[in-house]
Amino acid sequence: MTLNQVTYYQSPETRGGCDRYYHRAYNPHYLLDIGVPANAPKGWIGHASTKVGQADMTDEEIAQYKKGWLEETERKDWGRMDDDSVDEDSDEDSMDEFNREGEEEE
Repeated sequence: MTLNQVTYYQSPETRGGCDRYYHRAYNPHYLLDIGVPANAPKGWIGHASTKVGQADMTDEEIAQYKKGWLEETERKDWGRMDDDSVDEDSDEDSMDEFNREGEEEE
């Protein structure tokens, strides 16, 4: 399946940017739009999606996630009052994971 054939709810690049913005770890995935569920109540407005993880992603999709994750320069300000409540190592840990990706294949 090529990327053009997939109906995304949120693309790999969008999910990568969201994860970085919200201080989440590097974890390639995307959300696939699966339409309106058959058991949706009458008049239901919305959609359903399913998460597709790294094991089921193509190299191109993983590259898109990585691009979104790397290019996101903003970070969510959670409004904390003291600097001690912020985990300063979270981006560092994620970058370690990012840098290790693909090492097993070599």
